[in-house]
Amino acid sequence: MTVCYIFDRLDDFDESVLEAALELVSPSRRKKALSYVRMRDRKTSVAAELLLRYALKDMGIKGPFPEICNEASGKPFFRDIPSLHFNLSHCALCVACVVGDEPVGVDVECTGAYSPELAKFVLNAEELAAVLQAASPEIEFTRLWTMKESLLKCTGEGLREDMKNVLATLPHESTGTIPVLDHASLRCDGMSFVSTETDGHCFHTTASPGGYVLTVCSGRVPLRVCRLNSVTALIR
Repeated sequence: MTVCYIFDRLDDFDESVLEAALELVSPSRRKKALSYVRMRDRKTSVAAELLLRYALKDMGIKGPFPEICNEASGKPFFRDIPSLHFNLSHCALCVACVVGDEPVGVDVECTGAYSPELAKFVLNAEELAAVLQAASPEIEFTRLWTMKESLLKCTGEGLREDMKNVLATLPHESTGTIPVLDHASLRCDGMSFVSTETDGHCFHTTASPGGYVLTVCSGRVPLRVCRLNSVTALIR
């Protein structure tokens, strides 16, 4: 089972919360967060590890927070729990963490204004046509970009110069929708993911009304999605 954890209440993550949260993360994450100049980057960096810690607790993994190492490509992994795969991503509006028993990747991006010049640089002809025909080109472009980046993070390859041909085929048919869990510490607000398959991987994507697109890439396994309700749940 692959589980995606989402925290998009970053407006509630103010400076006082950040000060307290810095004491809850690992020394390496604290150092990394404080190296950023912008407060927004500090918040998302800290929130990313807190979300991962939340995920481990939710999965029943006890004990000290496991040491994180990085592959040559930069992909993170737990040194002492190699069978547990995870990946992190964040943008100005959302922080995401995906955890599973097989390689996983996640990417979340703000939905900005559509740039034809950028699209021509990173999309192939079929993908570009799909964007131009879409009701919302900016959302379709961001969907394709997050699919590409989540795939490269899943395989461990990382970003490459030629982004046009990352996806061998363009996924068209939906394989179903995934509701977002809604209970005491989580919320859904009608949010759901659409799943598609291509290139031997499964992509689960949501376009949030809040202004971001998120894609999880994994094998052909079920996905569970948990969206945190408050900053209190994040730093519990």
